[in-house]
Amino acid sequence: MLIAVAASFIVPHPKQYQNPRPNPVYKINLDVEYHDKWREIMNDFKPDFGKFIQYFLKLTQLPQQAIDAAGVYGQSVYKNLYPEQIAEIEAIADLSGQDFGLVFALNLLYELTAFQSCSSILLRTAEG
Repeated sequence: MLIAVAASFIVPHPKQYQNPRPNPVYKINLDVEYHDKWREIMNDFKPDFGKFIQYFLKLTQLPQQAIDAAGVYGQSVYKNLYPEQIAEIEAIADLSGQDFGLVFALNLLYELTAFQSCSSILLRTAEG
């Protein structure tokens, strides 16, 4: 999950996390609807993403008003500028059961701190 993985780099970790399971590999078709693109990943990481969101909220102490304002900004101004990015964030929020404003705020914080880097990796295989 790109948002949680990418955002985890901006949140300090108090202790080393030991993953009890091997890292899965996903083959993502970029041409399908956003819910379909993220469904398998969010099904696998929904509990972990929820834990990360709770940790993020505890760490940042973001007030609900800021989360609500981020949601309004995302659904109005940002959606007009970047409709595909908002559609993707909406799908992740919906599939994870998290508030859109919260997921958008998390993504926005990442975007603001990682403006010189990229969190996407694309690979073209012989099959396309």
